[in-house]
Amino acid sequence: MTLDQYQYAAVALAAVTGGMALILTFGLGWTRSNALAGIFSATVGLAVATMPVYTDRVDTAHPQTLARLQGLLEAAAVSLAGLYMLSLLATSQLRGPRATVVRTSAIVAIALGPVLGVLTVAFPAQHLNDYELSLLEPGALSTPGFWVFAGFWLVAIVPFSLGWGGLAMGGLDHAEERRALAFMVASAFVIAATVAPPIAAGLCIATWICLCLWGQLELATMQAERSVFLSRFLSPQVSQLVASRGMVEAMKPHQAELTVVCADLRGFTSYSEGVPSQAVVDLLADYYEAAGGVVAKYGGTITNYAGDGILILVGAPIADPDHAATGLRLARELLAAVEPVVARWETRHHPLGLGVGVASGRVTVGAISAETRMEYTAIGMPVNLAARLCSHALAGEVLLDASAAQECRAADLEPRGEMQVKGFADPQLVYAVGKG
Repeated sequence: MTLDQYQYAAVALAAVTGGMALILTFGLGWTRSNALAGIFSATVGLAVATMPVYTDRVDTAHPQTLARLQGLLEAAAVSLAGLYMLSLLATSQLRGPRATVVRTSAIVAIALGPVLGVLTVAFPAQHLNDYELSLLEPGALSTPGFWVFAGFWLVAIVPFSLGWGGLAMGGLDHAEERRALAFMVASAFVIAATVAPPIAAGLCIATWICLCLWGQLELATMQAERSVFLSRFLSPQVSQLVASRGMVEAMKPHQAELTVVCADLRGFTSYSEGVPSQAVVDLLADYYEAAGGVVAKYGGTITNYAGDGILILVGAPIADPDHAATGLRLARELLAAVEPVVARWETRHHPLGLGVGVASGRVTVGAISAETRMEYTAIGMPVNLAARLCSHALAGEVLLDASAAQECRAADLEPRGEMQVKGFADPQLVYAVGKG
């Protein structure tokens, strides 16, 4: 191939990597890991595009500005790979020594970028003539310039192997893990391209592109499947959060100020004993559908279906600064939405009605996982209080604790005085409101 043909091939590869950078950055929404993956791809593409300029070796009598730029692009790619590794660690469940190994390896990788930058700026001719363009030439391995840069990559491979290996052993969001695995394998081809002759280097970059696109396709496919699944159980806002930040990050346990809404059917136990089981199943399906529509409308999250009982969080995992007011509006509309369901299914001997309890405060929310199951839940006093108030509420009534009543500031709240609630040593000040 002639120099011009090398240049055309490099420009084509650079254009492909530029398009891939856009896909990685914006194809699945803006996240830190997506942005870093895209910038890394763009940097590698630019480094490839500058290589054919030097297929006839660098003239040491010239300023070598472009040669230094090519080396700086490679150095930037090294640091970006370390930053990408850190971004994955931040959204993983890795803890303890393995997390320390990954974090240390990523920091070392980031620091190695400036080291390579200094070397390529100080010795641009040795970087390209003695290292990247001379592998197949006689005596290449005997030049000091070759071993300066070969030694750099021999050192760099240690933190990258430890870092990627630690991430690949588990702890990442499963969808992100596939892309990270593809990038780990692809990185070997990027490093190989730095010492391969032009044709082999182009094949290495093409293989890297294919592996990265495969990883991105796997990520997109898994996130699409997850979104379809989650949309059946979570509000659209929560599904979007999981898609953009990953399951691990979105479900990570944390404390939050929120409002808990607990609802269940009055008379359901006697109803389920007195009517055919299929009628009970049909009632619950109708009831869940009506309740689910209301919860989705107000951005709530249903954490638990327990027979006729529903536990709803307002303010997690999507924060809501007016969670108490939103929770009360949700509770009112829930009463109205379930009323026709009750009218369709209750009998003269088995009347039904919906009671709702609302409580606000600070709770711990997040995913509690076992080996075979993960459940998003909330733990704290407001959860227990909302459930107790729900059990005291009459059909068609909402009972609120003092905190929720104070925060939502609704004009039609009726004080009920202090109520002794099971599980609480002190009487609780309670307010009531019917459906609006």
